[in-house]
Amino acid sequence: MPLLRVFSKIDDKNKITIPRGIRRELNIKPGDRLELTLGGINKARKLLVSKPRGGYRPDERDTASNKH
Repeated sequence: MPLLRVFSKIDDKNKITIPRGIRRELNIKPGDRLELTLGGINKARKLLVSKPRGGYRPDERDTASNKH
């Protein structure tokens, strides 16, 4: 699969819009749960976004809904 690299901005509510090409490639629909993984070292940090193959499992910790 070829690499798809796009850029997006975080809005004033700290939300990010996932561009159409990536939504299509991952078959992301409204309401889908996504996995965000932070990786890399020092200045080469990367945020990886993936759609779990089995979907969201209720026993997984839902950090988006946890209030800190």
